[in-house]
Amino acid sequence: MISYPTCLNDSQWQVMKSFLNIKRKRKHDLRQILNAIFYLVKTGCQWRMLPGEFPKWQIVYYYFNRWKTLGVIEKVRCFLVKLLRVKQGKSTEPSVGILDAQSVKSTLVSKSSNTGYDGGKKIKGIKRHIVVDASGLLLCIVVHPASMADRKGGKVVLEKLSNRWHGIKKIFADGAYPLPGKAAEKNQVLGDMKWRW
Repeated sequence: MISYPTCLNDSQWQVMKSFLNIKRKRKHDLRQILNAIFYLVKTGCQWRMLPGEFPKWQIVYYYFNRWKTLGVIEKVRCFLVKLLRVKQGKSTEPSVGILDAQSVKSTLVSKSSNTGYDGGKKIKGIKRHIVVDASGLLLCIVVHPASMADRKGGKVVLEKLSNRWHGIKKIFADGAYPLPGKAAEKNQVLGDMKWRW
């Protein structure tokens, strides 16, 4: 097997396998499945273009889809965020989030039901609302049609954020995210979270 820069080293595999059911005997090595997923994510290649050293793309996709559906990928991501925060000398739970959105053009394989037109940016495609902590670590992301207004998408991302990260007390966002109440207020409260822009 060729070793790519995206392949897991032994210490990374030790972390990853703690989230997987590795006791059951399988035809395909889960480490190689993960290596294929990381290769695909890093290079941006299509599923069918995975190099022959990896298991067949259908097998890799099956595991990726299963882990995504079961929330395994999200659990790993949150664990890594907490681990990195501790290494930075911070608490595992962030208290501050930074929110912004980005509109991105559709691809040739995008479903029309998932795309919309962002009149402000003049882009037909999707919009990503992303929340990071003060260090830039990804806390939450929501993807929806670009036609959805930021104030509506902001509420969706905040609901998802509050389900995962309970220590967030303040969100920094720009003026595209007005919350209920007076639009002129620079500090607004939604639940336990305080917004600033």
